[in-house]
Amino acid sequence: MNEIKKFEESLRSVNRTINYLTRVFLAERGLSMSRFRVLLHLDTGQGINMSRLQTHMLLASATITGLVDSLVGDGLVVRWRDDEDRRMVYLRLTEAGAAVREEVLEFRRCCLSDALVEIPADLDRVSEILTVVHAGLKKQIVQSVISCRPAE
Repeated sequence: MNEIKKFEESLRSVNRTINYLTRVFLAERGLSMSRFRVLLHLDTGQGINMSRLQTHMLLASATITGLVDSLVGDGLVVRWRDDEDRRMVYLRLTEAGAAVREEVLEFRRCCLSDALVEIPADLDRVSEILTVVHAGLKKQIVQSVISCRPAE
């Protein structure tokens, strides 16, 4: 269990630090981390509907709507209704939104690259391990099973 504790603490520390650096970078551009996370879930192709975005982000509908409204207002996201089912609202990135998303992702990659410059570790193997961990955690979400609650 100590290995799991150490792994969890390490993940949390890396996440906290990269998110802090990202928040500073975003603030300089007038964006929040929440708005950036919306940009991460969208692409410039066909788009996704609001309910799917809500499912991916695990946020309340009203929260997603507010974030999307501000991104649409800034010209980073386009919103439209389905011609056949007017209740369905779809979203996609504008070119400006895609450019902002890529700029922020490139900044994050640069931060990680700088941090890893002296580490001879096999990053492909680390990525494989994190992919397996992510899949295992997503499986718990899909199954709606909360089996990791600490004993009371």
